[in-house]
Amino acid sequence: MLGTQPQKTKYLNPSPKKTSSHPQPSPPIHPNRIPKFEIASDETDKKTVYAADDRAAANEELAKLKEAFEKATAESAGEVGKEVSRRVGGRIRELERAVEAMGERAMED
Repeated sequence: MLGTQPQKTKYLNPSPKKTSSHPQPSPPIHPNRIPKFEIASDETDKKTVYAADDRAAANEELAKLKEAFEKATAESAGEVGKEVSRRVGGRIRELERAVEAMGERAMED
């Protein structure tokens, strides 16, 4: 039928979010942080005007990630803390080395 408006569904008009007195879980670290490192690396490789700012943002995100990691390992008891430290600690060290290498690449020219 021409000239008719499509009906709105409940999926197009979500209801307002309910508030709760319970604390909300922390937002995930990974999805928001990793793109900043990738962007900083790409901008550094391309030697763009924004590269220095992107590297600074990557360093800030690394500091936040390390802080969250330290908090998680401190709050986790026994085997859980050891497992978190073992699995995530290595990845954080890799990321630290990558950020350092990115800074060195920027200084080469």
